[in-house]
Amino acid sequence: MSEKPSLSDIYNRDIEEYARLSSMLSKSIHDINNPLAVFIGQISIIELLQKRGELNSDKMEKIVEKFKTSSETLKDRIGYLRNFYKVLINDSQFPNLDNAVASACYVFENEAYLAGVDYRVEHIENTRVTMPSNQVYLVVKHLVQNALDSILRNNIEGGEIHVICSQNGDKVKVSVSDNGPGLLCDINTAQELGYTTKANKTGGTGLAIIKKVLNDNGSNLSYEKDGKCIFTFELDIEHSSIIDN
Repeated sequence: MSEKPSLSDIYNRDIEEYARLSSMLSKSIHDINNPLAVFIGQISIIELLQKRGELNSDKMEKIVEKFKTSSETLKDRIGYLRNFYKVLINDSQFPNLDNAVASACYVFENEAYLAGVDYRVEHIENTRVTMPSNQVYLVVKHLVQNALDSILRNNIEGGEIHVICSQNGDKVKVSVSDNGPGLLCDINTAQELGYTTKANKTGGTGLAIIKKVLNDNGSNLSYEKDGKCIFTFELDIEHSSIIDN
């Protein structure tokens, strides 16, 4: 039987969560500032070229291309932040599955980068599932958080976290794998008890939350340890929805 967390453990875990949130928000501000700086810089270039009478179609085409690239970056980053706040207010109206998964993974992008973790995310674009998107977000967020915590707390060099979404018939398969030490017990026991990972005894509560969310949506979490730790779940595709590109 795993030990119950102390108030100190809970407090420390909350502090870690706030620190992670702060890191994510700081990176978001940086990511938003970059494309904005490009916009301002290109506008200055246009004004300068106009004054010199050197603004031609070739130069304008290159400037417009930079505008387009920066616009896409800005759109993505603002979208991730918007989805994050949707989860905070329990709003499930995300556009589609890849928005939910990408936004959940974005929370840990900066932390994984700074730790030298090979962090990869593969999406399925323009696909909706029957499970509310804010719940998809929470499930993926807990799985990635557990994976990253396991790698960092065990000082694993060459850490790897891969999040892969793939279509399997009328379902979407989502897997989160990492090269951490894995669970101390089988997946069913781990979902019934908190604090069951090898990382430490103050983590792992996310598995109980994941079980409830997935069970409420007719799904379940599977786990295998074959070189890597692989957590997998499947979701039904919502065929009745019209996806806007």
